Amino acid sequence: MWRRSHATELGCIACDELSQVGAGKEGWLVDDPNLLCALDTHALALANRSLILVLGWSDLDDPRIKIRPDLSPIASEQITAVEWLVFDEIRVVVAGTSSGYFLIYSLGGDLIHKQMIYPGRILKLRVRGTKRDLTQDTSSEEVCVVMPGVVARCDGSDIQSMLQQWFQETHAPFWDQKPKRRDLEGSETPYGKLPFQLWNVSKYGSCADAAITGIMPPPLMEHQSSHRYYCAVAIGEDAVISAFRLSENKSRSLVGAILSKVVPATFSTIASFSRMIWRSEQTSPGKSDVKPQPFARASPLTCLKDHPRKGEKLTLSPSGTLAAITDSLGRILLLDTQALVVVRLWKGYRDASCLFMEMLVNRDTAAPSSSSYEPVKSDYCLCLAIHAPRKGIVEIWQMRTGPRLRIIQCVKGAKILQPTYRFGSSTSPYVPLEVFLLNGDSVTKPIQLPNTKPCSYLILQHDFGYTYGKPPVFANYTPPSHCSAKKFSKIVFEWNATCKGRQFDRIFGVWLGGVELLRSCTAEPRATGIVWSVQKDITSIYTGVYHVNITIHFYPGSNSDNSLSKYHSPADLILPISRNRPLNDGLWFEIENSTDIGLKEFKIPQNSYRALLEVYVSYHENDEFWYLNPTNDYIEANNLTGTPGNGPFREVVVSLDGEVVGAIWPFTVIYTGGVNPLLWRPITGIGSFNLPSYNIEITPFLGKILDGKAHKLGFSVTNALNVWYVDANLHLWLDRKSSKIEGELLKHISSPDVVSVVSDFKGLNGTFLTSVSRSISSTGWLKSSHGNITTHWVQNFSYSNSMVMGNDGNLQIVDQIIHFNDSAQAEIPSSSVYSTKSHKKYSVYLYYNSIDQGNGTSFSLENLTLGFNEKNAEAAGFGLSKSSLKNVQNAQGYMAVKDNLVISGLGSTQQVYKYDGGNFCYFRNISSSNYTILYDTVRDTCQRRTRTHSGPGLSRWWPFHAQTAFLASGVVFVGIGGRNLSLGKSFVPKLVTGKEHWGKKGKKVDVEDRAKRLENISTGWKEIRIEEIRKSLSLSSFSEMGFCSTTSVICCSLGWKSSSLFLQLGLNSSCHTGPLFPPKRKCLPKEFHVACSSSPSSDPLLVKAARGEPVKRPPAWMMRQAGRYMAVYRKLAEKYPSFRERSETTDLIVEISLQPWEAFHPDGVIIFSDILTPLPAFGVPFDIEEVRGPVIQSPIRSEEGLKALHPIDLEKVHFVGESLRILRQEVGGHAAVLGFVGAPWTIATYIVEGGTTRTYTTIKSMCHTAPHVLRALLSHLTRAISDYIIFQVQSGAHCIQIFDSWGGQLPPDMWESWSRPYIEEIVSIVKNKCPQTPLVLYINGNGGLLERMKGTGVDVVGLDWTVDMKDGRKRLGGEISVQGNVDPAYLFSPLPALTEEIQRVVKCAGRKGHILNLGHGVLVGTPEEAVAHFFEVARSLNFDASFQDQAVEDSKLVV
Repeated sequence: MWRRSHATELGCIACDELSQVGAGKEGWLVDDPNLLCALDTHALALANRSLILVLGWSDLDDPRIKIRPDLSPIASEQITAVEWLVFDEIRVVVAGTSSGYFLIYSLGGDLIHKQMIYPGRILKLRVRGTKRDLTQDTSSEEVCVVMPGVVARCDGSDIQSMLQQWFQETHAPFWDQKPKRRDLEGSETPYGKLPFQLWNVSKYGSCADAAITGIMPPPLMEHQSSHRYYCAVAIGEDAVISAFRLSENKSRSLVGAILSKVVPATFSTIASFSRMIWRSEQTSPGKSDVKPQPFARASPLTCLKDHPRKGEKLTLSPSGTLAAITDSLGRILLLDTQALVVVRLWKGYRDASCLFMEMLVNRDTAAPSSSSYEPVKSDYCLCLAIHAPRKGIVEIWQMRTGPRLRIIQCVKGAKILQPTYRFGSSTSPYVPLEVFLLNGDSVTKPIQLPNTKPCSYLILQHDFGYTYGKPPVFANYTPPSHCSAKKFSKIVFEWNATCKGRQFDRIFGVWLGGVELLRSCTAEPRATGIVWSVQKDITSIYTGVYHVNITIHFYPGSNSDNSLSKYHSPADLILPISRNRPLNDGLWFEIENSTDIGLKEFKIPQNSYRALLEVYVSYHENDEFWYLNPTNDYIEANNLTGTPGNGPFREVVVSLDGEVVGAIWPFTVIYTGGVNPLLWRPITGIGSFNLPSYNIEITPFLGKILDGKAHKLGFSVTNALNVWYVDANLHLWLDRKSSKIEGELLKHISSPDVVSVVSDFKGLNGTFLTSVSRSISSTGWLKSSHGNITTHWVQNFSYSNSMVMGNDGNLQIVDQIIHFNDSAQAEIPSSSVYSTKSHKKYSVYLYYNSIDQGNGTSFSLENLTLGFNEKNAEAAGFGLSKSSLKNVQNAQGYMAVKDNLVISGLGSTQQVYKYDGGNFCYFRNISSSNYTILYDTVRDTCQRRTRTHSGPGLSRWWPFHAQTAFLASGVVFVGIGGRNLSLGKSFVPKLVTGKEHWGKKGKKVDVEDRAKRLENISTGWKEIRIEEIRKSLSLSSFSEMGFCSTTSVICCSLGWKSSSLFLQLGLNSSCHTGPLFPPKRKCLPKEFHVACSSSPSSDPLLVKAARGEPVKRPPAWMMRQAGRYMAVYRKLAEKYPSFRERSETTDLIVEISLQPWEAFHPDGVIIFSDILTPLPAFGVPFDIEEVRGPVIQSPIRSEEGLKALHPIDLEKVHFVGESLRILRQEVGGHAAVLGFVGAPWTIATYIVEGGTTRTYTTIKSMCHTAPHVLRALLSHLTRAISDYIIFQVQSGAHCIQIFDSWGGQLPPDMWESWSRPYIEEIVSIVKNKCPQTPLVLYINGNGGLLERMKGTGVDVVGLDWTVDMKDGRKRLGGEISVQGNVDPAYLFSPLPALTEEIQRVVKCAGRKGHILNLGHGVLVGTPEEAVAHFFEVARSLNFDASFQDQAVEDSKLVV
C-alpha cells in the first residue's frame, strides 16, 4: 500500500505586503517578538503591532487581505494576539489588543465585533474544545482570552450565534441584493455584547500563558451544584506552574476557602516529583490588584515555584488532559491536567516550541488488509512534536511515555504551527491532528506549480554509506494507482537527504528505467549535520551514512497541449542510453581518456518522427578542473610529473554508428568545495546541485535508423583525463496514424575542431592562449501522416582560454569563454512547423595566488567569476516564445593552510540570477560571507514589482507509520559515486523584500546598482592593507605573492578587518586531487568550526584589563565563585549528587555557572568544570569517589601505558563547547566568559599518581627513573590541552586561565625543566591561532616562580595570597598584567576589614593591568553576603578618584 511521506510541501506565499510584517530580515519569522502567526487549513494570518495580513497558501489566487484595526494612539494600543475562528460555513479572524479589546474581522476585512474584555494586555487567544462522546456527557467549546493574571472564557455557541446573525444580515438571500456593511469601529456592536466569564488567577503572580484545560468535577461538598467548573493551568515568572478550579459562580464557598489555604491531596504527587525535578517552594501570595469589575470564583489548587526558572510556553493536547510546558532553562514538563501529576520530563531544549499531533502506529494490525481502508481515530496515537531551533530539528515523541519516533531536520528561522480548532466539526474520514512548518525557500528559478494539491509518491528510502564499487540501489516503481486523477499538469521529482557525522561528498544520479532524472552531488555534513533538498520538474520525462528520501509529486490537472506545436509536447517514448546492469557503479559511462568511448546499442519504433538526445555530463578526479590544466609541453619542460595536463579544452562528442552527430562544450560546474570551500557556504556553485543537461537534435538522422535494426550511440571526450561520467536519454515522438515512416539524411557536415594554442613560457612562468571553433550541421527528410517534414540542425561553437602562470607557478589567472549556439527547424513544403534557437555563453574567470610559507604552511588568495547566460526562442506557425537567463556569481576569499589544515580563511559570494520567460520572470540578488546571508532580494521583473521569493514556504507533517519499510528492488536506480567532490553545505535562504537594503555597518545597498555591477563582472571593491592580512595570519614575505604595492583589493562585501571572524577547518583524511595548479596542491579540509575572533571595541572590561588597556576600575571575579558556599548550589547538588553529572551536563553547567552571575554580577563568568574533564577525550578514563576524590584506575608510568593515549576527541567534550556558547549569549557583553585548563605538569600528576597526592613522590621520581616516558606524556598533554583551549575559545570563551596548581610543589629549577617548556609551547600554539585571546597563568605557591612565570609568554600572572601585591608588581614589572590576590580568609572577616584589604590590593597593583581576584579559590562555608560585598566594593572603585590622593602624596615626597 502507498504510504505518505512524513513531510510534504503544500504551498508558498509571495507578495509585496510581506515586507510590512518584517520580511527581509534574517530570522524575521522567529526573532521579532511582535510578529504573530495563526494558521488555518487554507490561509495564514500574520500580524504585527498595527496590521493583520491574511494570505492564502493553498491557492495563490486567493485575495490578500490587509486589516488595520482602529487602535488608540493615546494608549499606544497595539495588536498582541491573533487567531482564527472556524465554523462549518464561517471563517473569521480574531485579534486581541494591549488595551484588552477583543476584535472579530471577516475575511473581507470588515469589523464584526469589538468588545472590552478587561483593561490589560491580551497575551494569547486560545481556541479549543472537547466533543461529547460515549465517555463524556458534556462538551466544551470556547475561546480562552489570556491576560496577565486574568483568564476569560467565551463560549463557542455564543460566538457562533452572533456570527450566524452577522452572516445572515450581510449575505443577502437574493441575487440582486448587495451585502450589508456596518461601520463598527466604535465600541458598540449591533449584535450585542458577547457573554463571557472572567477569573483572577494572579494569586501566585502574573502569568505568561494560561489555558482552560476542560471541565472538571465540582468540589466534594458542592457536587449538587448546577454551576460548571473548569480547570485552568497558568505559567509565569513567579510560578512555573499553578492550577485553579474555575467556577461560573462569583460567590465564595466554604470549600473554596479551604482550597485557597490547603494544597489538595490530588496534587501531592507533583510536589514529590518536583523534589527530583525542581525545588518546590511555597510562598504566601501577595495582595490582589484592585479589580475594576467582578470576577467569577477561582479556587487555587497549587503552584510550583522554582527560581530562577520561569514558565514560558504552554501547549494543550486536543482533549486538554495533557499540557506541555517549557521553561527558561530548556526543560519541557509534561503535565497530566486531570490528576495534576508530572508524567514526563525532557532536558536540553532551550527556546523550544511544542505542539501535539497524531500519528499512525501499528497500522498493519489496526486496519484490515484492504488497500482502500481509511484510518479511523483509534488507529492514531497522540504524539508531541518538539521543535528545537538550536539543534535545527523537530522530534516526535509518543505520549505519554512512548519512544521518540522520528527526528526531522528543519532550517534555521523555521516556525511550527497548527491549524486552529474547528467548531462543531465532525469530518469523516477522520482528519488527524497535523503539524505545519513555516520556513523559506532556495536560489534558482522556482518551479511554477499549479494550484491543485499534489498526489505524492514516496519512491525510495535508503541509507547510503560506503559506496565505492557498490551497485546502485533499486526500488520498485509503478504508476501511482492511489492518485484519483489520471492526468497531471505538473510532475516534480524531489530528493531529500540528511547526513550527520563524517562523510565525504559524492556525485550521484537517479534513473527511472535507465532514463536519468537527476545528476547532482551530495552535501557534506558539518559538525551538527546537514539536510538538503533538490527539486526538478520532470513533467516532460514521465511516461507511465546519506538518509535519502525520493518522492515524486503529481499535480492533477489537464495536460492539454498549450505549446506551440506537437513538436514541443512531451515525448511519447524515452529510451535510456546508459549502461546495463548489474553494475558496480552508476549507470553512466566512465570515460577515462581521450580514446575511450561509451557505446549503447538501441532500436527505435519505426513510426518515430522526431528524436532528441538529452545528454548528462560530469567530470571528476584529474579532470574536475579541466579548464585550469596546463599544456603538456609546459608540464614536460618543467618535469611536473603527475600534474593533470592535456590543456584546458574539453569536448564531449556524440556519434551515431560511428558518425559524429553533435557535440557538447560543457559549462564549468564547480562543486561546492572547489577552489576555496569557504566560497560556497551557504550559496552553492551554479549547477552544482542540479547539473545541466544538453540537447542534440538527431531527427535528421532518423532516415538511417528507422529500419527496425539495432544501432549504436557513442560518447567520447576530447583530451579527457580520468574521469568523465556521460549518459543520455533519447526522447522519441511517435506518429500514431502511421506504423512506419520513411526518411533520408540529405546532408551532413561535421567539421573538425580548429585549434590554436599559443604559449610563451620560461620555466614555471608564462602565458597561454587556447582558441577552438567548430560547426556541425545536418538536414534530413521524413514522410509521415503530418506530411513531408524536412529538419535542419546546426551547432556552432567557439572557445577561448587565456591562462597566465606566475610566481614560479604559484599564481594562476584563467579567463575562459565558451559560445555554444544551436538551432533546429522543421518545415513542410508550405510552411515552417517548428523552429528553435539557443545561444549559450559560459564564462569563468579565476585569479589564484598561493605562497609557501615553509613548515607546511601556505596562504592563497582567490577571486572567481562564473557566468551562465542563455537565450532561447521557439516558434510554430504564428506563435513565438522567447526566454533569457543571466546567472552570474562573483566570489572572493583567502585561506591559510598548515599541514593540510586550513587554519583560517574567509569566503564571500554574490550572485545575480535573472530569468525572463515572457509570462514568467524571476530575479534574485543575493550575497553571503562565511555562512551569513548579507542581503537577499527577489522580484518579478515582468511586472516590475518587488516581492519576497516564495514568502514563507509551508510544509506539513502527515500522520505516518512509526515503522516504515523502504523499497528494495525494481527499476528506479540511485547510484552515489565514490568520487570525492569537495562539496559543502546546501543553500539556506532567507526572505527579503524591498528595493533597498542595509549592509554591514549601516551602509545603504542599492540592489539595482549591485545587479548591474555584478552582471558587468565589476563588483564594488574597497582597499584594505595587505599588512593587516599578513599580520593577522602570521605570514611572512607576503610581497612574494606578486603584489606591486602595499595595498590590494578584496570585495567590499567581505567587510573584513584584522579582528574579523575566521574559520577553523578540520583535516580531510581522504584528499581529493586539488583544484588548482601547481602540482603540490593542498587538500581542502572539510569540517568547519567557528574560530578565534575578537572585536576590541566591544571587549568586556576584564579582557581589556588583561591586555593592559586603560580601564576605569579593576574588573573582579573569583576562582571557584560557583560552588558549595552557595545555598542554591547545595540544593542542586542534593538533586544531582554526582559531580561529573553536574560538570558534564550542558544544562547543569550553564545553571551552576550562572548562579554567581545572577547573585553577584562579577565581571567574569567562569565555566563550571574541572581540569580533569578532558582526560577521557584523549584516552585516560577516571572516576570521582566521595572520599578519595579523582581516581585513575590505570596510571601511566611506562611506555606501555602511553599506548592508551590518542589525540583529543573534542566531540567527547561537546558539553563544554555548548555551555560556553550559551554562557556567551546569556551574559552578552556585560561580562567576560572564562574557560580554563590544567597545565601539563599538573594533569600529569593525577595521571601518574593515579589520583590526588600530597607527596608527589611517584612523578618526581619518574623525572630521574623514566624521563623519556614522562616527557612523552607531557608532550601529548601539551598538544591535547592546546587543542582544548582553542576549542573553548572557538566556542565563546573570552579568556583562558591555565592552572598549574601543583607546579608550586616543584623546586624552581625542576619547574624550569618539567613545566615551563610545555606551558610555553601551549602559549605559542594558542597565540598563533587566537592572538587576541588573553591567557592567565596561576600557580598555587608561586612566590619563588614569578619571574619564570612571566617568561612563558602569558598575558596575566595570577598571584596567590602569600605574595605581597606590591612586591609582586615590582618583580613582574608593568608590561604584564596581574591577577589577585585577596586572601580568601578575609571573606570570613568583618566587612570593613574586607573593604580595606580590597582597596590595599588594588592600590598596590596599580591602575593598569590588574584583575581583582582572590589569592585562591573561595573556601567552603564562605558567607554569601561577604562575596556580595566583595563585588560591590569592586564596582564602587574608580581609578581616577582612588589614585588622585596617591598622586598628591607622591609629589610631596619628590619635593
